[in-house]
Amino acid sequence: MIFLFLTASFMGSYAEEAFSVRLNEPFRIHADAPEPKTGGGDFYIVRISPADGMTAKESIPDSTVIFSKTGIYRITATVMHMMKSSCGGMETEVFSEKVFSITVSE
Repeated sequence: MIFLFLTASFMGSYAEEAFSVRLNEPFRIHADAPEPKTGGGDFYIVRISPADGMTAKESIPDSTVIFSKTGIYRITATVMHMMKSSCGGMETEVFSEKVFSITVSE
């Protein structure tokens, strides 16, 4: 089985970018994030806004989105900085975010 990937990369916040992919073709999103601090309690996660007709496998640095329906999708990929305190609390902040307009055809 051969996989062809269309890749988008981001770090920080930039204007929306447009891409075209074929139905069921993997669309890879590369998100840069700093290394977590030694000792734990500080890490980064990526979240991709859900949409009907798509599935996402989210991870840092590469996430993959596959579209099962044709159409135009507007998705947002957000890298969150997660910080856990010694008291058991959790703080989050947006590290970077990118909006993608993706046209999916057969």
